[in-house]
Amino acid sequence: MIYLSNQYEDTFTFKPEKLKIITDESAHILFVDPVYRPIIIALRYKYLTINEIESEYNRIVTEEVHKHFLKPKERKEQLSRVLRKGPTLYRYVTHLKEKNLVTVGGTRMRMGQIAKELLYCLTANVFYYRHPITQMWESDEFDVVLERVLSILEKLEGTKKVSKDSLRDFIIHIYSLREERLLQISEEMVHEDSSFIDGLSLDQIRYLTETINYLYFLFNPEKYEKEFQDTFQKKK
Repeated sequence: MIYLSNQYEDTFTFKPEKLKIITDESAHILFVDPVYRPIIIALRYKYLTINEIESEYNRIVTEEVHKHFLKPKERKEQLSRVLRKGPTLYRYVTHLKEKNLVTVGGTRMRMGQIAKELLYCLTANVFYYRHPITQMWESDEFDVVLERVLSILEKLEGTKKVSKDSLRDFIIHIYSLREERLLQISEEMVHEDSSFIDGLSLDQIRYLTETINYLYFLFNPEKYEKEFQDTFQKKK
């Protein structure tokens, strides 16, 4: 696809996916990192050059700083910490490219110039992170969490004694059902009329997805009831 203006000609060579599933934890960490996040926001539904990314990035972080009630000197100091220049942002974009979150989506040829500028875009309009549930809850870090949960459950009336393995299996099962449902909701949203999520930020889409999932849980308790009773409730 080619876009023409009186100043330049853009040629687009990549079309973002509607939905991309992230399974690499390091990619997810980069995606939510507040240093990289403004690039993700700036590129949503857009193809931008590094210079345009710099302009958008600094606009976004400046607006964020101005949301806080800071004294002029504090605001100036904070802005000096968050504003970025092109070379630094190029490095950030390279990191995002390495994690397949951003890619080169085309080129821009300015009138009267020979060299082309690269246009960058997101690899998808919506990203969904699939948590490594089993790996997470079988780690030593979460083993401590399970022990604390068990100590609380022992104090609840009407709850049978539960082994750590049983509790872990229950949590993994429920989390897995939740993840499947969240992914299904995400897929349904992006394949619906685009107006359903049009105008929403990435965070708003995440909140919308999670809210729908919680409502689904409340309206369909029977899907979890048997596992809950088998794991926690004492037989009469």
